[in-house]
Amino acid sequence: MDIWTVLLHGAQASVAAGFLLVLQRIFGDKLSPKWRYAIWFVLLARLIVPPRWGPAVLDPAPWVNGLRISVELGLESHEWLTDGLFGLYLLGMLACGGWLLLGWGRLRRPLRDAVPVEGERRKAVLGRAEECGLRPPAEIVESQQAGSPFLMGVFGPVLVVPVGWQEDKNVVLHELIHLQNRDVAAGWLTALFRCLHWCNPLLWYCADRAGNDLESLCDQRVLERLEGEREAVGATGRLITGLSHDLRTPLTKLTGYLDILSYEKYRSQAERDEFLRLASEKAAQLKALTDQLFASAQVAAPA
Repeated sequence: MDIWTVLLHGAQASVAAGFLLVLQRIFGDKLSPKWRYAIWFVLLARLIVPPRWGPAVLDPAPWVNGLRISVELGLESHEWLTDGLFGLYLLGMLACGGWLLLGWGRLRRPLRDAVPVEGERRKAVLGRAEECGLRPPAEIVESQQAGSPFLMGVFGPVLVVPVGWQEDKNVVLHELIHLQNRDVAAGWLTALFRCLHWCNPLLWYCADRAGNDLESLCDQRVLERLEGEREAVGATGRLITGLSHDLRTPLTKLTGYLDILSYEKYRSQAERDEFLRLASEKAAQLKALTDQLFASAQVAAPA
């Protein structure tokens, strides 16, 4: 690997980034948050693929190779220049990595005085995760230095909340969706490519855009789940209304049969036995309907 490989890789990634930015500009709001974030995987693929591979469309390789030939022919001893530039690139990469690690250290600072969250607030977070079928955090802690809830860690994710924070289901759902989709790992991957391309402002701009699109996608997923919950509650309410209406018919008939039996309005023992059978049948039907109504009410009840 040398400075020319770095330049070629950066140029190819910049071409892909520019194409994606133009694409987003053309389609604008027609792209959903899901697709606005998904197209950045094209750039990710270009960053992963070795620089000498890939499509020939708008390939900057001829220009980079032309620049290399010009430098090599124009300078009798060009190694000092190319080696020096490559050394400068490596120093910049290390400096960028150190700067990002310092930022990570500042982000971890709230964990120093953090204490585990227990009791009802912990149960509420874990209950919300179970209710939505999402992965729960490995640990839930509160810290005086935390301004708002956030996730830390890839392999043992920790949910950090401010001291005394009252559980907000929507905020918890937002962080749980980040956790479910391993967005913290995506952040680390973005940081890695920031280091590798520290001298390319276009790729840094795209990394910022991808991060914003990721947050928009997470917000959309929260709204979709909340809308689904509202629809489920509405459907359950309609079911309960229908069941309540269905209860009236067997209840009315049962009342009539019991009145006949109570006031001995039957004409024979056989007729009495028939009314008893019908009353028992309607009682069983009522029990089945009330059981179904109770089950529906449990679904509709808030957690």
